[in-house]
Amino acid sequence: MEDFKVELGHAEFFKSLVDELNTDDECKEKIRRFVEDKNLLALDHFLKENINGFPEYRLKALKELPKLFGGIDTIEKARKLTNNKNAMKALKNIMDVYGLIDRAGLSSYITIDLGMVRHMDYYTGIIFRAFTYGAGGYILSGGRYDDLIIKFGRDLPAIGFAIDVDSLINALQSKGLSETDNGRHIVLFYSEEIASKAFQLSDTLKENNFICELSLFDTEEETLKYSFEKGMFSVISLLEENKIRLYRYNKKWSYKDFDAKYLDNFLEETEKINEE
Repeated sequence: MEDFKVELGHAEFFKSLVDELNTDDECKEKIRRFVEDKNLLALDHFLKENINGFPEYRLKALKELPKLFGGIDTIEKARKLTNNKNAMKALKNIMDVYGLIDRAGLSSYITIDLGMVRHMDYYTGIIFRAFTYGAGGYILSGGRYDDLIIKFGRDLPAIGFAIDVDSLINALQSKGLSETDNGRHIVLFYSEEIASKAFQLSDTLKENNFICELSLFDTEEETLKYSFEKGMFSVISLLEENKIRLYRYNKKWSYKDFDAKYLDNFLEETEKINEE
């Protein structure tokens, strides 16, 4: 999948702007909701009615926040709307991250959205979410949350994200990209005593463009049954450190044994069988 966009924002940009209002949490939450919904009229009306005695120029960035999205030039637009030190630090942080992405040659996938203000009580820094055509909403979201791990006893910075698997699958299906080449999908069965050898073999198969799934079953028979039911007709059994058994289903299961020392011969045979 290549037609996707990742939006970058920063939790501290919004927090810095609302914190200087010296208003209560309920009021801040209403402002956050208007910004998240990009409801310009409601936001403007609420600020006029509820934020008294605050210079208009200090409210300008908040009022414009729902419109601060687009290319990297959005950062420069935001800089012209506020002189809040913490807000400016947040903008610099976004620029630094964008610079790293740009040097990796991936900036064409990035947009900026400073009005991304979900879960402000959770995130502490960079926040992001990804969209693609064919998905009803975002397929990935996450960010920085430096105050989370300390609740479990250690003061550590952290960043994480979650993938909406259902939305991702829907998007892949809409693009015709969800079909798996089961001919290159191999199930690997192994005994616990040689698990490390199995992991090495799995890595080798993946490096050779096979999809390798480690069996969770206790026996070869259960693994073969599972593979057949899933439409995967190649199974590798690694029961001894130097012996690889390659199963192939063609009306019935048959197998061929290989010496693990001659891995190239095994890979060549596996490739040939899966081309049939």
